[in-house]
Amino acid sequence: MSHPRDKGTHSSYEIGYGKPPAKGRFAKGQSGNPRGRPRKTPVKPKIIDPSIRDRFLRMAESLVQSREGQKVPISDGVRHAEAAAALKGNVQAQKHFLDRQERFTADLIAEIREDHEAWRSYIADYRKIEKAGQAIPPEWFHPDDLIFADGSHVMVRGGDPIEATRARQYLLRLRDLWLLQAEMHRRDAGPKSSVRDLPILTSEVLALLINQRLPTRLQLSDSDLFWRTLGHGGLKKRVLERQLKQAWADFGFRKTPACSPVPIEALLSKLGIDLHQLAVARARASAI
Repeated sequence: MSHPRDKGTHSSYEIGYGKPPAKGRFAKGQSGNPRGRPRKTPVKPKIIDPSIRDRFLRMAESLVQSREGQKVPISDGVRHAEAAAALKGNVQAQKHFLDRQERFTADLIAEIREDHEAWRSYIADYRKIEKAGQAIPPEWFHPDDLIFADGSHVMVRGGDPIEATRARQYLLRLRDLWLLQAEMHRRDAGPKSSVRDLPILTSEVLALLINQRLPTRLQLSDSDLFWRTLGHGGLKKRVLERQLKQAWADFGFRKTPACSPVPIEALLSKLGIDLHQLAVARARASAI
């Protein structure tokens, strides 16, 4: 009597659907595809020209007048048109426009994210070099001059690094000039009996406003202002006049301009500027 497993070798074994010949059967435990499932070929992303992308996004956000008489972005107008066209069964052009806008926007967001990550890595490297006490190349941007804003690429404060450096040096010289000029104005105003009597001068306020416009690392702190004022107060008048004359000459003035030491307390109160600490510093300097 034959065994059921030998049925495939029996002449009466019917070959058909689900019943392959014995020689063509897969052995038990053996895969019919030893190489495995073939891998799918990855679809390469389309390369987007940034200039075309940026022009398209600007166009998509430009304003047009709607039927209701309101100014709306083109993208919003297309959305409204798409809804109206959908009722008529024709949305091909609108869908193509919106799909392209979505793709370009996603590409821009990814590009901005990579830009931020690259600059943060740059800041980390800058800090490592700075901490190690090594010389930093002069053309490198200082981390304080980098502006990170959501939805936009990293910006450099002052624009071009060379022009930004020149502008900062100009402001530094101008601040120091007005601090010198303030000392001359105080002397012209004569001695005062108390801190309340000390005038707040235009030259002094200009120096402080310029100081606030400088990057934090270049600003004079309250203590720095105190020592700077103390140093100016200890200068002999002829030395002060010589330094002031040279400072104005550096800005193209052959003679020191006639600057009036006008008190501007009313202006300060409107601007919300409190110079009490500087007034105290002047009093200490004059008392020494």
